[in-house]
Amino acid sequence: MIPSGQARLGVVAFAVASLARSAFAQYAPITGRGFNLELFQDPTLGESHLIAMGRSLAPVADGKMGLYANPASVALRPDHHADPFDWTGSITGESASGDINDHGPSSINLDHALQGAGSLLFWVGRWGIAGNAGVSSTDMTPESGSAVPGLRAITVMPGLVAARTFADGQLSVGVGLRALFFVAQTVSDHQGVFWNVNLPLDGGVIWRPSDANFRLGADASVPIYRGAPQFGCNPLDCHGYVIPSGALTPWGISAGGAYRWGRSRWNIPPPGAYRDEYNLTVAASVEIIGAVNDGNGVEAYAANELQPTRNAATATPRLGVDAEVVPGWFRVRGGTYYEASRFPGVASRAHGTAGLELRVLDLHIWGYHRASLSAAGDWAERYSVFALSVGFWD
Repeated sequence: MIPSGQARLGVVAFAVASLARSAFAQYAPITGRGFNLELFQDPTLGESHLIAMGRSLAPVADGKMGLYANPASVALRPDHHADPFDWTGSITGESASGDINDHGPSSINLDHALQGAGSLLFWVGRWGIAGNAGVSSTDMTPESGSAVPGLRAITVMPGLVAARTFADGQLSVGVGLRALFFVAQTVSDHQGVFWNVNLPLDGGVIWRPSDANFRLGADASVPIYRGAPQFGCNPLDCHGYVIPSGALTPWGISAGGAYRWGRSRWNIPPPGAYRDEYNLTVAASVEIIGAVNDGNGVEAYAANELQPTRNAATATPRLGVDAEVVPGWFRVRGGTYYEASRFPGVASRAHGTAGLELRVLDLHIWGYHRASLSAAGDWAERYSVFALSVGFWD
């Protein structure tokens, strides 16, 4: 018997759907609690300046730029004269799409509803003291027909940082403590699945010889507390999910340097209120992220599956440039980095980044400051981020 037109269409649709499903990797279903989730720090966390340079400047940044990288940065005053007491800050909002954690092609739909960060920094003599916070929310929805509803993963990360300069400002040493709160809810009705908290301790050092135009820096982050998941339901069937044994942040280290070409010495404070000169800064660094025992990706967990992470450290090299093309008014930035995937069988990927900063007005609030707007983008395969920051021309 010859199939009807509708029957033939049904067969074709079924075949196409089957091929689409087979194009994505299939992972083992979750059957017990003997596994951990690996919690990643968003690679774009921080203000636009860092994002635009591919975070290459992170180990040797100054002021608020390094709050999300090297804690030693908060004691370093930026390129303008400052009184014994001074302050700065910024607020950043981000729009993200795609596969932020590079877990590979997937049938899971990712919707990044909210990403943002803010910081406030005070200098008192040789000291810098700062507070910062970052927040993100991602909806992870499995394909139609899944036995689980999908998850909303919410991350809130406040932190405190203190640093001090030594040797006439040539050496800065800092320490910081962050709290990473992770909350997993069902997407449809926001029912709680579990939550937990990790406490990473950060430390760093920056060296900037006063008679030179280069800087070198290194920092490290080590979890000192990893709280067990907290839940109020059956751990083997909490809205269809199995509660993990842990949700853990890995350790990390980074090191790098930067060189600046300009009329004046980079590491000597300018004689006037601001430096205001043509300059070009090139920065390079490498970031190493450690392994999490029995770690698995959050995205596959949203589909009630286990996608193991690498049981080894990974390294990501970074390169970036910053140019002040209209002194005192306009800067352009760019960068690249080769993101090492945390998942076996998933290829690492190259990123391109770019951004700009525009001075918009002058303010006299606890001192003279120049307000600025800065924007940045980060693009890679299956991934894009746009960020906008409101802050000061530092």
